[in-house]
Amino acid sequence: MASTAIGLGNCWEPVAVVLVSSGSRGRKLLFYHSGKTRDRVAKVQDVLSALGSILPEILAPSLKLVGQKFELIIDEWKFVGHPYTISALLPGSVNATIVFNVVFVLESYCSQEIVHAYDHLCHLIGSAIIHEELKCNFFSHQAMLIIQLLEETDLSQVNWDKILQESSLAQVLHSVLCSLQDGNKHVMIKINGWTEVNVLMKDPSQIKTTPASISTSIRSCSALLLLDTCDFVLASLPSSCNPALHRLIRAISPLKSLRNLALDADIPLSQVLQFASHLVNWGKALVIYPLSESNIYIASPSAVTSINSQLAAEFANCCAEVTLPELLQRFSLPVSLGDVKRFDNRMINIVIWLLQHKQIVQLHTYIYCIPFLLEKELTRLEDVILSDTGDSSIDASGNAMYCFSEEILKQSQFHDASDHEERFLFERVLKYFTGCHHLEEIMLLENIPRNQLLTLIDKFSDILATCLLPELSRD
Repeated sequence: MASTAIGLGNCWEPVAVVLVSSGSRGRKLLFYHSGKTRDRVAKVQDVLSALGSILPEILAPSLKLVGQKFELIIDEWKFVGHPYTISALLPGSVNATIVFNVVFVLESYCSQEIVHAYDHLCHLIGSAIIHEELKCNFFSHQAMLIIQLLEETDLSQVNWDKILQESSLAQVLHSVLCSLQDGNKHVMIKINGWTEVNVLMKDPSQIKTTPASISTSIRSCSALLLLDTCDFVLASLPSSCNPALHRLIRAISPLKSLRNLALDADIPLSQVLQFASHLVNWGKALVIYPLSESNIYIASPSAVTSINSQLAAEFANCCAEVTLPELLQRFSLPVSLGDVKRFDNRMINIVIWLLQHKQIVQLHTYIYCIPFLLEKELTRLEDVILSDTGDSSIDASGNAMYCFSEEILKQSQFHDASDHEERFLFERVLKYFTGCHHLEEIMLLENIPRNQLLTLIDKFSDILATCLLPELSRD
């Protein structure tokens, strides 16, 4: 199975897919399809019509260009492929070396990251086709079938939909095209129903993202949110994947933490965390915190507010009672799910939809300790921070804060409180009150109930400040 991740920039959706070949019978256009109806599709069809019979001459390169990136700009369109050569069985039982090239049509101003991504995609598809050709003459049979259909009509009058119905290779290429046009960045196909091609196409900002790097941001208190239906995600998995992953996906719920998910699916927590990082890396799931009435959300800065947008039309199919802009207006200020009107199963489903489409973001409570320290104490505090050797879970300023817990407690109106247990708890969590750890994270790290932590923060509010922020990056 070929599996990889490639970087993409803007305007990455392909306009069309083309399959051409070159051999003893000349250069031939074996398949072309523009996928779904779009305004720009009509334009590229005009280009293809104008090029006519010379299109195979242009896209089927010579042997010198085999095995490397193929890139050609014609007017406002860019053709990207990766030609291969194979020894195929052509009509008449003649073995011949032919060149084939799977080409995607992109917009000419697309970035080199996009070109590189589609070159690699074509490379993987071509490698899989060669593997099937060596195994069972797959490409030879498909080429003969298509050539026979082409010979029944003129090139200008070819019914590509008929070829799509008859050719399994054409069907695979068409499915890749439509999947990418739908915005799906995880391409998973099988050539000849056997050889898998698994490509994750990412934005440039995510190029360095790997399961290992993702796993550092996933905690047992986190939850998983599937970006599609359970059945669709299961169907898109490689046939060789671990059966435990199937059990996990069936048990996933945005209401369950990964710790509870591990218990329900009877899978070790360490393995659940690994599975979660892979699902996120494949673009199949998002890491969130379990939905509860205490969660606070706000509209995303990139939220779609146009009433005529495609996303608004999709939302209308899910909820006819309110439009997407009207719903987002409810999240224009931070709001807890408990305060949202009619917090029932239907509202949960709507919030899940908003999270899946990244229209809202969760805000977390970060705590800052702001004591008044004398100049001498501030100098000592700076020295402690500078000399700190570092800790993987607590930053240097947190260690320094802990060293000055006595001085800080003296400034609180509760410094002489008789509740020694509460005083001990404050000293225990003081190291987290630097604005680097949010409430849920502190609860996990110290195994403290939410109510107990909130009561503590309220009691020492004269030296503590809180603010609501999206989860801070750990990079």
